[in-house]
Amino acid sequence: MDAFQFQSEGNVADGGTHLITLRTVDALSSGMPIDDGGLNRGDGGRELQWQDLREIVTDVLLAQDGEEYRLGDFVVMPNHLHALVGMYPGRNVAAQCEMWISRSTELINAFRSRTGDFWCADPVCEPVRNWDEFDERRKTLRRDPKAAGLRVGEYYLHVAEDD
Repeated sequence: MDAFQFQSEGNVADGGTHLITLRTVDALSSGMPIDDGGLNRGDGGRELQWQDLREIVTDVLLAQDGEEYRLGDFVVMPNHLHALVGMYPGRNVAAQCEMWISRSTELINAFRSRTGDFWCADPVCEPVRNWDEFDERRKTLRRDPKAAGLRVGEYYLHVAEDD
């Protein structure tokens, strides 16, 4: 089944393809817009620059790939991530984001022997309407580490296999 389905109108929260952005609780200074410019400034503790924490997040994202959703490309940056995801019919993207946030926070906190929030609870879920938009967002996602001035080892880029 091809999970990258596009909807021009209607309920895109149920099924459909989305670009997801999750940011750490300290990723943006107060009043900064939630966009790549603000996120790429690298505010906050930048904890995801550390490989061990990026691996936790990556494992959580990949855990249900092919079961609940289909992951396209994704990038884990020092203070945020972007992921292209195709939700299977009947699956809700907001609920999936909540699961990713909850599970990765639980694992990161256990690894770091601490408590508290790791991610902001308000993910950005943008519907992707067609293959051209999908391809453009994939190219932008792949360029994001360079646009942020990151060096190899400070981020993780997952390039999904093409069907």
